[in-house]
Amino acid sequence: MQLNLNCNQSRPQFGMAFRRPSTSEMGVFTDTVIGNAKGYSAQILRKGLRQFDAEQSKLTKFDTRFNAKNKSMEIIDNATGNVVEKYDHFEYQTGLDMFGEIQYPGKKLLASIFNPKKLLPREFQLAGEQAKKLEAKAIQKEKLIKDLF
Repeated sequence: MQLNLNCNQSRPQFGMAFRRPSTSEMGVFTDTVIGNAKGYSAQILRKGLRQFDAEQSKLTKFDTRFNAKNKSMEIIDNATGNVVEKYDHFEYQTGLDMFGEIQYPGKKLLASIFNPKKLLPREFQLAGEQAKKLEAKAIQKEKLIKDLF
């Protein structure tokens, strides 16, 4: 486990969540989130980021991180510190624009009220869901090994 303490943040990070961008990367991060927002208010996007962070904070084996150099989201294995998967930036696409999802009137309104993380850029949605799947597989594998021995 690592402890990332940045004086610009209100609380220390313990490497088990969405790793917040550094101060130098914050401008690119903000531009990326707001650029894909398609007119949504900053308040709704903040709620979405809080929801995303809360979901990611439950993960202990994998972290997600925003890479400002190429505007991508990365999934990091906490055991090794290596990037496991990377999702590049989708210009002007949010989590609502996922392929195979049913499109219906009022979906954006319901997402802004009940699931605001869907209004974040699409790569956030993809990386967050994949990190949850990888976490579940790792826990299942650990449990299986524990049961065998």
